[in-house]
Amino acid sequence: MGRRPLVLAVFLALVLASACGDGASRSAAPGAAGPVSPALLVSAQAEPRQVVYTGDLVVRVASLRKATGDATRVATAEHGFVFSQATDQDGTTLTVKVPSDRFDATVAAMAKLGKELSRNLKAQDVTADVVDVEGRLRTAQASADRLRALLAEARTPADVVAIEGELTKRETEIETLQGRLRVLNDQVALATLTVRLTERNDLKVTTDLPGFLGGLRTGAIALVNTGQALLVVLGFLLPFLPFALLAVWALRRYRRRHPRAPRAGPPAWVPPPPAAPPAEN
Repeated sequence: MGRRPLVLAVFLALVLASACGDGASRSAAPGAAGPVSPALLVSAQAEPRQVVYTGDLVVRVASLRKATGDATRVATAEHGFVFSQATDQDGTTLTVKVPSDRFDATVAAMAKLGKELSRNLKAQDVTADVVDVEGRLRTAQASADRLRALLAEARTPADVVAIEGELTKRETEIETLQGRLRVLNDQVALATLTVRLTERNDLKVTTDLPGFLGGLRTGAIALVNTGQALLVVLGFLLPFLPFALLAVWALRRYRRRHPRAPRAGPPAWVPPPPAAPPAEN
């Protein structure tokens, strides 16, 4: 019985220390409030810079099919690959992944496929993010190791349940941090270039206009559709027709029984009497 309080005391101290370590690690993350840990700054300065390269390139080409094949060969020659490809009526968009040290060469080779219309390149330094995630991962792993040691020494079911609950939290945090670190490392290792290929916008006579038979067929379809629409309207109004006829009959009968009084017109114009002839002397 004397060992249980000792195990619980050590367990609580371990949880508090782990929580404090996680809080200090999070406060050292970029953009977080509070002072940055000096150890984190020294580690970030000692580590090589971790940079993520991305870019967008628009190139006008003479043949879309040929340029698409050439762009794929360029990506392969630069030890990369085409991550995705999408084609629409205006052109083809390729997303290319290449090693970061081959990014500039890839951009230059893609620009030579035709006439370069636009270029937008970005570089994001994620060194502090990588160092922060690595530090939090080491802390979580050390905490999990200590919890496993305590779990081996637990003697009561209550101790086992409490320690296993904290151990599950630590293992979940470790998996999340490992996934975040893999994403950062992949972004640093492989640069991303989006290449938009479009053909020349020369003025061409379109051959997609319909001929006489096509126009006649379109007109016939429009006529049939109009007739169907009129039939639908007629079918909708037909149930209301008896009520409308009854209302008209009632109105006419009412007017016959209650004729309106004729309106008084303007007085008829009466010509003035002729003037009397002048009297003779």
